[in-house]
Amino acid sequence: MRLLRFAPVALLAAALALPAAAQSRRDTGFDLVQLDPSARAAALAGAPGALAGDDPTAAFYNPALLTGAMSRSVSAGYLNHVADISAGTLLYARDVPRLGATLAASLRFLSYGDFDRTAPDGTTDGTFGASETALTISAAREVAPRLRAGVNLHALSASLDDASAFALAGDVGATYEVPSQSLVLGASVHHLGTTLSSLGSERDRLPVDLRLTAAKGLRYLPLTISVAGYDLQGIEGVSAGDSSAVRRALDHVAVGGELQLGRALALRVGYNPRRADDLRSGGRLDLAGVSAGFGLSLSRFALDYAFNGWSQYGGLHQFGLRTRL
Repeated sequence: MRLLRFAPVALLAAALALPAAAQSRRDTGFDLVQLDPSARAAALAGAPGALAGDDPTAAFYNPALLTGAMSRSVSAGYLNHVADISAGTLLYARDVPRLGATLAASLRFLSYGDFDRTAPDGTTDGTFGASETALTISAAREVAPRLRAGVNLHALSASLDDASAFALAGDVGATYEVPSQSLVLGASVHHLGTTLSSLGSERDRLPVDLRLTAAKGLRYLPLTISVAGYDLQGIEGVSAGDSSAVRRALDHVAVGGELQLGRALALRVGYNPRRADDLRSGGRLDLAGVSAGFGLSLSRFALDYAFNGWSQYGGLHQFGLRTRL
């Protein structure tokens, strides 16, 4: 695990190289890696990048959040998306004292359902499917007092009928904890890699993502506020008095809050301005971009639920279950 000692340096080098790779998160053939991998993350509007708790899937937002406290944890999640689309996550984490690191392995899937195959004359000729998978290996360790570093390595695949695409990608991240302030700061770069094959003639891109995050626990209330800046490599310049530029900058921010009510119950809420703009119908007030959910700890099991508002399209329901082996 000597590689992890150089993760903060690698993070800085990757961030310096990102302007050349700046692109839209939506411009990719691998949409799976852009979905919230857990109900807890979804309830926080995708802003848990410095808020780990005991959920090992936080490693997808910053691999440095993988800690020994998550050892022997198994996490399973399911997302019921729109139009028969479904997605799921399965992850196992284990602390390895001999290596001085915490490791994890995970499998994610995304199914688009079945589609009718239509012949040139307009007749139906059976059906075909489309899906994506991601296999991830993660590792994290403490590299200095209060400073952790981590890496994720992904093998990504996508298929559409008899066409397929494959890519290799990696994430690198670091977190710094200030216990006296109940503050955790994080920085990470995601999906740096190469596409080995694409679904069409045009080369599929990886959704490179630079993230800066902060999680702050309040002193007199069991509430932790998490703020994440994402897609920061693509943010445009913001000048004083330019309201449109400020609005564009807010499209790179997500905020979430987790209220812990005793040891058994946690209430969560979040807001993502970009999702709100993309999904809002007309000028009416709706729940576009708003997320909410809860976590319930029962003996050896923890149950998570999230709801994400999708305006006139309804909402997404996501579930998660965690336990220790």
